[in-house]
Amino acid sequence: MITVSIHQPHFFPWLNYFNKVAKANVFIWLDDVQYRRRYFQNRAKIKTQNAELWITVPIKKADYLAEIKSIEILEDSMFKMIKTIKSLYVKAPFFNDYFEDVSLILSANHQYLSELNYSLFTYFNRVLGITTQIVKSSEINVGTVANPNKRLVKLCSHFNATHYIAGKGGKNYMDLELFKRNNIEILWQEFPNQSIVYPQINGTFVPGLSVLDVLFNVGAEQTRKFINTEWRS
Repeated sequence: MITVSIHQPHFFPWLNYFNKVAKANVFIWLDDVQYRRRYFQNRAKIKTQNAELWITVPIKKADYLAEIKSIEILEDSMFKMIKTIKSLYVKAPFFNDYFEDVSLILSANHQYLSELNYSLFTYFNRVLGITTQIVKSSEINVGTVANPNKRLVKLCSHFNATHYIAGKGGKNYMDLELFKRNNIEILWQEFPNQSIVYPQINGTFVPGLSVLDVLFNVGAEQTRKFINTEWRS
């Protein structure tokens, strides 16, 4: 049994993103598809007093059809974000365990958004003990495939996948017969992201925030338990 999961790069992803990574044998970092504006690729939700706050990586203007891997970050734009994160989480129990590492990554003057996201992503994987094989789609030669469903199948088949982990939203657009014809079984991710509750500073609990919020509040051991939540039948 070889299980593959695929997802576009996100900035400070939430728990179900890492659950999808942890439950796969191979995770494909989908960095050569069209960049999606005003989405999670360059922003994430963290916590203020009793509410949530978007933090955003400022990016340079790009062609509407630009691929994720080509999106550039505005120079010297991360200091304010680092200051915001520190001011909101400095009193969190596990703040000192991760803030220095995270701030060093944020301030490393990455040229491309995908580079920044990948550095953060691999750092969190190490902290959370995730050993899944990570491969960038831009480094996999499956040829030119315009149809998104066919491309997913080709990427899965490249690793001889028997199973593919898909989010519930995939039921609205995935060609299930195509996967079936290629002997790939769909595993629908049923991760209970909104129902996971943990001790959280700054007032009323807010669910579904970035992994950064979880790590600062409860540390790696408890966060690891959350992301390894079982949902398969």
